[in-house]
Amino acid sequence: MIQAIIGILFVFVIPGFLLTQIFFKKEKILEKLFLTVLLSITFTVVLGLLLGFNELTFRLTGGLHKLWVYVIILNVILLGIYVLKQKKLIFK
Repeated sequence: MIQAIIGILFVFVIPGFLLTQIFFKKEKILEKLFLTVLLSITFTVVLGLLLGFNELTFRLTGGLHKLWVYVIILNVILLGIYVLKQKKLIFK
């Protein structure tokens, strides 16, 4: 049960929330909510397509079996960008 909740957060909430906070800071709350869900789904689908697109990328990345690893890594990268933006070190 806990794994399902964490998985749902990492697929449907966290990537979109971080992208929304990085790029769409001045939007209204309802727009941010929709952007969060839509960007999260788009983020995960595009990542899945990139990992399993053809035989070469499947061999290099491990395919969709390793999708959760790449989602976590990219979420950590987005979190780092968000923190750096909050400290005004990037995207001034």
